[in-house]
Amino acid sequence: MNLGQTVEKYRLARRGDGEVVLLEGVHAFKHALRFGAEFQEILYVKDSQLDNFQNNVLREEEREYILKNGIEVEQDFFDKLLPYRVRSRVVALAKNPRWKKDDVKKDKPIVFLENPANPENIGMSIRVAAAFGAGALVVNGRISPLSASVIRAGAGLIFALPVFQIESLDELKKFGSGPLVVADPEGESIKEKEIKNNSIIIFGTEREGVSEELKRKADLMIRIDMRKDVSSLNLATSVSAFLFSAGFKE
Repeated sequence: MNLGQTVEKYRLARRGDGEVVLLEGVHAFKHALRFGAEFQEILYVKDSQLDNFQNNVLREEEREYILKNGIEVEQDFFDKLLPYRVRSRVVALAKNPRWKKDDVKKDKPIVFLENPANPENIGMSIRVAAAFGAGALVVNGRISPLSASVIRAGAGLIFALPVFQIESLDELKKFGSGPLVVADPEGESIKEKEIKNNSIIIFGTEREGVSEELKRKADLMIRIDMRKDVSSLNLATSVSAFLFSAGFKE
């Protein structure tokens, strides 16, 4: 393999704006494999760590998939692929999942992140929403949900949950006819209000919260009850607390 060409290929994939996405590490790889990713390339360093993966995070057939379909490279080659260290020494390129509106589960809540500032928060929110079984996750703003930083924080679960990036807030209407529910500290208690299963749950950043525009459009505003003098939760933690605390109904 040509090192220079391979490094450039992985650099472009990190941006998340092309036909392939970058999966870094064994957690991202295993979830992508389990949820049907189409791999273009898998590179690994065959060492004692890979041999022991089946004893912790990889199923035996997943480890065998790497060994059968991947390309073994030297440690020095692997370390030059990315400008940071990948601890579990497995990276892969997979086709962009290209989710469609028809993939959205209409009877499950949809998570919307308004203009998030931190790619790791987007990734962790994807991970939470996938674990909950949400209908989809939608995001606007400048950060691509297909960037390597997001996929790494989301442990590859971009392949398990329909994820979309929109430009206009009006596009939210395309994801269902359910009520718009804003997570806001001035809203009604999450412990006292039932929320429809098909709701679009809107989260703002920890610093700025949800915009006034979306608050005006909201059908309901709900707060996550917290201990006095605890001022806020970060975005991903808010998504987790909301989804797993809310009482959803038909």
